[in-house]
Amino acid sequence: MTLAEVVLPLRLTNPHHDLQGMLMEWMSHDSRYDPRDCLHDLETLSKLRVQMAKSISEKNGQEQAWAAKEVLHQYYHGLLQCEKHKIGLDDSPKRSLTLEWESAMIMVEQEREQQQQQLQVGNSLEFEKVNVIWNLASMEAYQALGQEKDLNGYKAAARHLEKAASWLHQMN
Repeated sequence: MTLAEVVLPLRLTNPHHDLQGMLMEWMSHDSRYDPRDCLHDLETLSKLRVQMAKSISEKNGQEQAWAAKEVLHQYYHGLLQCEKHKIGLDDSPKRSLTLEWESAMIMVEQEREQQQQQLQVGNSLEFEKVNVIWNLASMEAYQALGQEKDLNGYKAAARHLEKAASWLHQMN
């Protein structure tokens, strides 16, 4: 386990959850929305979630996640669009989503695979967005740790840490 995974470990999610189906069901309970009007967008968002989930669930999660950073950014912006249109935001029992994420707080002395999964469940896209933000901040912190130990490396590390802090600031 690397220092970055101890400091800001990635949060993992299940790539097999049907986000498109959940959002279509959510939208069907509100007369303002017709899920058929945005079927392509919902499909794209769902595919991005699957790509994101697979990229961060590999053995070398940070390296795989960094390689797929653009997917996380696209997914994040898709979530912002949903938020803008107030889709998937309330967590009423009638219109809830079930979004599971593995807790990022893990025991240092054990590998993630050896631990019992501690799932946290959210019922709105706000919960989903916060988890994506956490992973983007984690990836930036990981990149900071990998910089050379010279002046240019310190400058690059500072830029990555500033980006990580900026992502975390968006969580409040």
